[in-house]
Amino acid sequence: MNSGIILLFLQFFSMTDGHIIIYGTGGDSQRPVVKWDGESGNLELEIEDVKEDVVSINKQIGLLKNRVDNLETRKGHLASSRTPCLDGWMAYGGSCYYFCSNEVNYARADQYCKSLRAHLVHVDSHNENIFLKKFMQNHSYSRRHYWIGMTDIETENVWMLPGENKTTSFFDWANSREPSCTRTENCARFAQEHNYKWGDISCTSTARPVCEENRKGE
Repeated sequence: MNSGIILLFLQFFSMTDGHIIIYGTGGDSQRPVVKWDGESGNLELEIEDVKEDVVSINKQIGLLKNRVDNLETRKGHLASSRTPCLDGWMAYGGSCYYFCSNEVNYARADQYCKSLRAHLVHVDSHNENIFLKKFMQNHSYSRRHYWIGMTDIETENVWMLPGENKTTSFFDWANSREPSCTRTENCARFAQEHNYKWGDISCTSTARPVCEENRKGE
C-alpha cells in the first residue's frame, strides 16, 4: 500500500477590521485554522495548535496503514489455507515456497528451482516480502543469505525477472548504497547482515535458493 499523504494548503485573507485569518483547504470545505489579531504570541499559540492537529492526523494515518497491512496479511494467510503445497513447502498468497539449505551460486540456484518445476522467488509485494523475511529470521541459525529471482545483467540497475521480459516492480534495498551499480554485482539476495533486506552481489557468490511455485491458477 502506498502511504497516505495529507497536504495542508494555507491561504491568507486580510480582514477589514485588521485581523488576518488563515484558512486550511482540504476536502470539500474551508475552515479557519488561525486568526491573528496582530499579537505574535497569539499567532504562535494558534500555529502550535495546528501543528498538534497535523501530528494527530499523521498518527491516524499510521494506524490506518497498519490496519490495511494486517488485513492484507490475513488475506494472504486465507489464500494460503486454500493453496495445496507439497510436503516441505510453505504456502502464502497463492504460491508455494521452498527454502533450500544448500548454498550454491545464482546459476545453480536457478537450475535447482527449475528442476522442482518452480523458479527463484519473485517478490511482488510488501506483504510477501515480510512473509519471506520472517521465515528467514526465525530459521537462520548462522550467517545465511538467500537468492532473489532477479538480475540486472543486461542493463545496469534495470532488474529483470529471469526468463520473463518483465522488470521488477518491488524493491527492499538495505540502504542508499544498495544496489551498488557495479558491473560485477548483477544478482540480488536477502542479506542476513541487513536483517534480510536486499543487497546486490556477484552472481558467482553463494547463497541458499528460495524456490516459488505459483498455484494461483489451480
